[in-house]
Amino acid sequence: MQIREDDPFNTLRLETREIKFRRDVPAERLCPTNIKILMNKKEITQALNEERAKFLKTIEGLSDEQMIKKGVVDEWSIKDILAHIATWESEMVTFIAQMKQGKKPRTNLMSGKVEELNAEFYKSNKNRPLDRILADFHGVRKQTIKQVESLSEKELTDPKHSPHTKGNALWEIIEGDSFGHEAKHREQIGKWRKKKVNSG
Repeated sequence: MQIREDDPFNTLRLETREIKFRRDVPAERLCPTNIKILMNKKEITQALNEERAKFLKTIEGLSDEQMIKKGVVDEWSIKDILAHIATWESEMVTFIAQMKQGKKPRTNLMSGKVEELNAEFYKSNKNRPLDRILADFHGVRKQTIKQVESLSEKELTDPKHSPHTKGNALWEIIEGDSFGHEAKHREQIGKWRKKKVNSG
């Protein structure tokens, strides 16, 4: 591993990969396993709010008909994507709540059966009306922020704090099932909208 001194970033060379991080990031905020920058409570809350604003901007101006039209991502409509995001985030909120109560979380979050669960969640939500899906989408984000604000920095950043996180820091789980997950699907919707404009 080498750290370059000739640019404004520290660049870690790990085999064939280069990973950049700001020089002002303290070493203790780097995850040793994947070189992610650790996020504290304030940063997580900010990311939750900022990514939600970006997502809403991406779907801004779409009619209800466009929101339920299939084919945005494979057979999924934007409504299906919203339900997908909200359902996984709800699983994460329940996971955190049960863990905080000292219970073994009884959710699907860490089951590893992602594709199977995606199909199950899609089936259970596909006939629900758009307004109910939107209510879930907005409501669960409020619950996520509430849960994050109730956690200590240690609970968020220590991968050994709970055996139920399977060696992951809780902030990574939150990222993966909220703003990080949302960003991935926002990009897909953005590409779909751009394609529609270019083809129309």
